Amino acid sequence: MLVRKLIPLVLILLFTNGYSELKDDEWGTEELFDDIVVVSVNGKITHGDRYRLFFHHTSTKKCNLPQSYISFYSVAGNAKEKFEDLPSKSILTEINQSQKFLTQVVDISDFIAGMSVLLYVGINSVEQLIEHHKDNDEIKIELLAFYDQEDERILPVDIEEYFDIPRNTWSLNGFEEAVGAGKAECLSRVSSSNKEIKF
Repeated sequence: MLVRKLIPLVLILLFTNGYSELKDDEWGTEELFDDIVVVSVNGKITHGDRYRLFFHHTSTKKCNLPQSYISFYSVAGNAKEKFEDLPSKSILTEINQSQKFLTQVVDISDFIAGMSVLLYVGINSVEQLIEHHKDNDEIKIELLAFYDQEDERILPVDIEEYFDIPRNTWSLNGFEEAVGAGKAECLSRVSSSNKEIKF
């Protein structure tokens, strides 16, 4: 499963040269997987919490529909115990202090003195992503509250009891270029795969 592969690699790369060619506050390509093209940028508030786009090169269509993920590191008191029993895996989230939507907790791992949490943001076309962010300099995301999707209600739990820093900001420097390069590399790999299976 993708998520199970991602977290251990992400944590290892935090203390290796995995980011050696990436510039701070600028989108670039990460070498994480053979079967996925990843472009990302570091967080401005919590540096290690990256915003990532995954391009799956299983088809040309998927190369235009990257999946968005963000990570949040928490050192809240008794974090391990709390994250073993979350009120919900759905979190009401706000982007750029304007639009609210739900993110999903897809994986949780022990990391140093706290917990690293991977959140699924959603899937959008390359064109939608570029259009959405074209007038912005950065992406601001804040985790607002745990959300019960079945009952469609906000849960009365303080999010900061779980995420001591429930917000982060990511630069959009080089975003359009990196997304375009990610799509192009994805399409190139699809093309190469198609050539390999021809007799």
